[in-house]
Amino acid sequence: MTSISCGGSHCAVILSSGDLFTWGNGSHGALGLADKTSKYDPQRVRIKASPGIVEVSCGKNHTLAIGSKGEVFSCGDNRNG
Repeated sequence: MTSISCGGSHCAVILSSGDLFTWGNGSHGALGLADKTSKYDPQRVRIKASPGIVEVSCGKNHTLAIGSKGEVFSCGDNRNG
C-alpha cells in the first residue's frame, strides 16, 4: 500500500502496483465504479493511467486521483461543479 484516503463515507487505497481500490458508500458515484452501488469490500477501479495511480484524495462525496504522468481523474458528486 502506498496511499490511503477516507472521505465522508468511503475509502480509497493505492497499492504498490499503482492499482486503485475503493469501497464504502457509492450513492454519489465516488467509488469510480460506473454505478452508484455501495461496496463493502475493496473494488479495483479501472483507470487508464500508465503505469498507475500515485496519489488519491477522498472528499465528502467525491474522489480525486493523480496518475504517474500527472493526469487527474475525478468521480462522484458534481452538483457544485
